[in-house]
Amino acid sequence: MIFQAPWAWLGLIAVAVPIVVHLLTRRRATRTPFPTLRFIPVPVSTAVRYRRVTDPALLAVRCAVLAAVVAALAQPWLSTSARAGVAASRIARAVVIDTSGSMNRTTSGGRAALAVARDSVAALAPAPAASVVVEADRLPHGIADATAWLDRTPGRPELIVASDFQAGALSPADLMRLPPDVNVRLLKIDVPAATTVAMPAVSLAGQVVEATVTVAGDRADVTWTSASPAAPVTPTVRVVAGDAERRDADAATAAALSIVPASSRPQADRPMAIVFPGAPAREELLTNASPIDQPWMFDVVEHVRRHPLVVEAERGGSVSFTVARAGSIDGNATLLLFAPTSDAVATGALIAAATDALGEGDPAAELEPAGIDAETLQQWSDPAARTGPPRDPATDVPPGASDSRWFWLLALFLLGIETLARRRPAPKPLPMEATHERVA
Repeated sequence: MIFQAPWAWLGLIAVAVPIVVHLLTRRRATRTPFPTLRFIPVPVSTAVRYRRVTDPALLAVRCAVLAAVVAALAQPWLSTSARAGVAASRIARAVVIDTSGSMNRTTSGGRAALAVARDSVAALAPAPAASVVVEADRLPHGIADATAWLDRTPGRPELIVASDFQAGALSPADLMRLPPDVNVRLLKIDVPAATTVAMPAVSLAGQVVEATVTVAGDRADVTWTSASPAAPVTPTVRVVAGDAERRDADAATAAALSIVPASSRPQADRPMAIVFPGAPAREELLTNASPIDQPWMFDVVEHVRRHPLVVEAERGGSVSFTVARAGSIDGNATLLLFAPTSDAVATGALIAAATDALGEGDPAAELEPAGIDAETLQQWSDPAARTGPPRDPATDVPPGASDSRWFWLLALFLLGIETLARRRPAPKPLPMEATHERVA
């Protein structure tokens, strides 16, 4: 028997209510006249009162009614072999689709790899009883979200990952933590080895240059083109700091842009600012800001939280940011990240992660021509290599399924018995409950 709401059993405390009522109920004693008692000496009276349940059968029925109601609220589910077989036949499928920049490359059929991946996933058979599609630009993050969904979804778990599987995009550790009973299928989307991508403009020694990278096999050719010197590189993320923090802010920005180059074409529809602790308008921004409410803001915040630089900064004891709000700077709606410290390491990691989140990703990383071969992918799909705890099929309860109706019927049946019991003639009071009285 599985109880989906075990906290409901705390309601058994209510069983004490009818017991207390039965014990505190006072019945009037029957007065019986006696003949003269003048020849009987008057004893020393002692106040003694006994409390006994006068109708134990009725009390038991009332307690049983409350127990049946509590059991129904606990959402019981009886796991039988037949039900376990039905649950094992249901497929719970979680699909992870790689949406990184490399999936925008064109396949041999003339279509983008991302479109081919989506069509391949949609054509999978057999149809699952429950499914979810997770699109992520980083496969470990998508696999983690898909695993969490499989853990709370009944049925035979199945994980499908569709990607071009560039070298470094996935590691065996990302799949090792999965339970052995999860059926893992890795769909490799083949893309041409030769790729040409235009890099965003960067500033080198005061000169704005653009690069075009062509990768073919183990060879990479880079063509540098000088852009207009009058077109400086505009930082994607705005930094709001006080006068005392300006030097640290500039150093953190320079360090961040040396890791993640800022685009010369920032996304004007996604303004973002990082507010330092000493910024003059920090308190005013915190007071007037509102919770984030736009989809791109949630995506950026999640990207920043999971960025490797931010994760490393948090591991080293620095906090990336305390709160994210939607505010207004110079009349423009802006995503605000409030840094709790002006430490160069923490703020540099935060600026780099925010710049990377607002940009189109690092094109150089997406040009990796080497991929994970099919044999290696097959080895990673082997259940014997996983160390995650196996799931118990007995705990797979279909959504909304419950056997509580039988306890509700039992409660109604007991209520009928309780009604009949209350209509019986009242029992005679016990002699020990009679009051002693002298009759003159």
